[in-house]
Amino acid sequence: MVHNSFIKNDMQVRGVLDTSFLGQVDSEVIVNLFVKHLTDYQKDSNAALKALRATLEELYGTGPEFFHPQGVAIAVGVQ
Repeated sequence: MVHNSFIKNDMQVRGVLDTSFLGQVDSEVIVNLFVKHLTDYQKDSNAALKALRATLEELYGTGPEFFHPQGVAIAVGVQ
């Protein structure tokens, strides 16, 4: 994962995730939220893509810039 931005709702997301965090870096929130969503979609053949999309949609300050109509991630950006 490459992250160069500021997640504005990282403390809110930390509060709903059932995991322990090693530090206060907001990038850690992204990874843990992605793992949660990946677990949620584990039986789906497009689990990683759906988990990525769900993760980005849940974070304030980060989101998908463009997605292909068939759901294939073309580019992911940071706002």
